[in-house]
Amino acid sequence: MKEINRVILTGEVVADAVLGYTARGTGVATFTLAFVTERHGGGEQKGRVDVVCMGDAAAGCAAVARRAERVKVEGHLQQRSWKTAEGFQKSKTEIMAHTVEPFKADAAQASQ
Repeated sequence: MKEINRVILTGEVVADAVLGYTARGTGVATFTLAFVTERHGGGEQKGRVDVVCMGDAAAGCAAVARRAERVKVEGHLQQRSWKTAEGFQKSKTEIMAHTVEPFKADAAQASQ
């Protein structure tokens, strides 16, 4: 059975996206997205997740993902792992974004 790995998340950009390039010239933009999840039975849970945009989408992502802007991210989860210089194993789960666009909550509620 084929697994589904798809993420659609809205939230607020914590700091301006950082745009860089790999050694082969591929664009890479990264930023952190703060989000709120409503809990069953009331209350909220706040969280943060790192977002990565690569390739042709990186420059557009960096232009949209500015501090305190609300954005909608669509993509998939990706997990990376590595060993530090001290020999510790580290891992990170992040969103590999396909699209990042401005998000207006009023417009989204009106369309529902």
